[in-house]
Amino acid sequence: MTHVDSAKDTMERDTESTEDLLYADLFSGAGGMSLGFEEAGFQCVGALDKNKKAAKTYESNIGIEPVVGDITEFDAEDLLDEFGVERGELDVLISCAPCQGFSQHRNKHNIEHDERNTLVSLSAELMVEMEPEFFVMENVPELVRGSKEKYWDRTYEILKRAGYLVRFDVLNAADFGVPQRRNRAIIVARKEGRKVELPAPTVENHQTVRDAIVDLPPVEAGETHPSDPMHRAPNHTQRIINMLGHIPNDGGSWMDIPEPHQEEYWLDSMKKRARNDNMGSFCDTYGRMHWDRPSGTITRKSSTPSCGRYVHPEQDRNITVREAARLQSFPDWWNFEGPFVSWYEQNGNAVPPKLAEAIASKLRELAPNREKGTRQMTFESL
Repeated sequence: MTHVDSAKDTMERDTESTEDLLYADLFSGAGGMSLGFEEAGFQCVGALDKNKKAAKTYESNIGIEPVVGDITEFDAEDLLDEFGVERGELDVLISCAPCQGFSQHRNKHNIEHDERNTLVSLSAELMVEMEPEFFVMENVPELVRGSKEKYWDRTYEILKRAGYLVRFDVLNAADFGVPQRRNRAIIVARKEGRKVELPAPTVENHQTVRDAIVDLPPVEAGETHPSDPMHRAPNHTQRIINMLGHIPNDGGSWMDIPEPHQEEYWLDSMKKRARNDNMGSFCDTYGRMHWDRPSGTITRKSSTPSCGRYVHPEQDRNITVREAARLQSFPDWWNFEGPFVSWYEQNGNAVPPKLAEAIASKLRELAPNREKGTRQMTFESL
């Protein structure tokens, strides 16, 4: 695993308390979960993801070059070798695996066929072989409460059979200082049935869109501010810009376009929904954010005003990448790599770092004191 210089080197560290807490990140993406663990004093020994663009972002910010590959092509020994650690040496193994199945013909694991076998359960199987102190997963709420529970049942069986004590719940990122309503399933397990807890909310008052982005300078659609390459807005057609100009500031949407302009700007689907009074979540499309509320969930499609409430509260454009990143709680030194459209995807797919930091801080409280010994020697030799 290669260590490189990165922007994270500018972060202040309490070196006395950050040594000897080692983690590895499977499905590492752009690095939101890892950034939270770094801020809480853990040290990364390795990461893996199949997305080359996200891996480049991870490398340039976290300072570790991830292994780029399909996790189904690795077994536990492969991963331990890649990360330069021994079985049982990790404090935390992170896996933010998507809830999707995989073909037995595409993986090197001799896993009995079961429709519940997914990348989630596979990562649990790998974890059991790697024997970290803690295992952390983040996923959609439906994994533990809803349509995907059968996949969680399989994973829970694996963890319990291996002697891990499991705690899980659906947490709202806004309760942890993220200026965004984002509900996610958080699962934490600890080996040998030792005490494990999820973090309690860290803020009483939620951060708002105003708190997050009001100080950023205005930009036009398609413009990049000269002081920050990430403060770049997507381009829009003149028709869309004109349409946004008719949407009221601070929370308006296509439904609020004045009647004289509805015929020009309402699509047939909009007219049908308005006639049938059947809006659902569709009312958020071409929606402006509310200044004094947390934003809605920032997704991989947050580059497009037709996909949700992603329009600036006042300016006639979609939010910029920097604004989207701030709403995810990424710091301003964080930059995304790859083509422009992938910046939104990487940001939207990431775990908000402040939520990750709260999880990591709770694990750090629970982690046993250990002698540095060979563990620190192993890390320093990487």
